Amino acid sequence: MTMTKDDAPVAEIFLQLKAKAAKGVPWTVDESATVRRALEKEGEIRVLAACCAVVSGRLEEHARSLHVIRKAVEQKNPSPYVELSIYEALTRLESTTLARFGDAILSFIEQSLGRRAVNLDNTIFLLGRLARIGQSKALEFLQSLAHDSNAEVRDNASRVLQGIERD
Repeated sequence: MTMTKDDAPVAEIFLQLKAKAAKGVPWTVDESATVRRALEKEGEIRVLAACCAVVSGRLEEHARSLHVIRKAVEQKNPSPYVELSIYEALTRLESTTLARFGDAILSFIEQSLGRRAVNLDNTIFLLGRLARIGQSKALEFLQSLAHDSNAEVRDNASRVLQGIERD
């Protein structure tokens, strides 16, 4: 699952679309069509389109995007950019949605923690959400990260654990 040279400009468009959505600016018909076309492709561009749709709150593409993200999580080993996009999208999902494929997400996180190819902030946030919905393995990962050699990771995981204890 890799991106081609032709996919790079489309991936850049997805960044712009997420920025528009964050500002509350609606997508144009052409922009929506670009995402829909990318969702029909194979490879990482499809995953990036799905992540873009979820992060942007595009409900009309939600079910399809969720399916694509779930398959990407189950396939594992994405490029670091796609991995980061997956985490960004997962943090936007409702807890009930996360719970439906929590085991696959935890397996994805476990591999991700082994690779350490991306910043772990979203990973730690996501582990906190999973721990709050009863995923004991997420709590174990957080406890391990609270003793990490990286001070920033250690502090972030400790803060999330403290929040869970207060809840």
